[in-house]
Amino acid sequence: MSTENKPDKPEGESCHRPEEHGHKHEHGHEHEHGHKHEHGHEHEHLVNITIDTKLHKIRPGEHTVVQIKDLGKVPQAFDLEQLVDGKLVPLPDGGCVDIKGGEVFLSHPKDGGAS
Repeated sequence: MSTENKPDKPEGESCHRPEEHGHKHEHGHEHEHGHKHEHGHEHEHLVNITIDTKLHKIRPGEHTVVQIKDLGKVPQAFDLEQLVDGKLVPLPDGGCVDIKGGEVFLSHPKDGGAS
């Protein structure tokens, strides 16, 4: 009987979130039934991240590297790295990032291209 409040979020799966498919059920509760103020009100639930020196707004939680590249208009052929404790950490194309807000990402052409 001690079930966690995470029924739709298996940890080992890719970071596909329900809102990616037009659903806005953050927790699967009847939250929006009791709060029908405005549909656009959920925008306050966004956090800021930086991609190639530009500020972007995104929902907190897990996102794929592909989603972050799309948000920052980074070509999928580029590598994406995250600045963590002053060091650049490469992110695999099939990987996920847990966004909390304030993250910094940098992109660059994959190895083999001179600038």
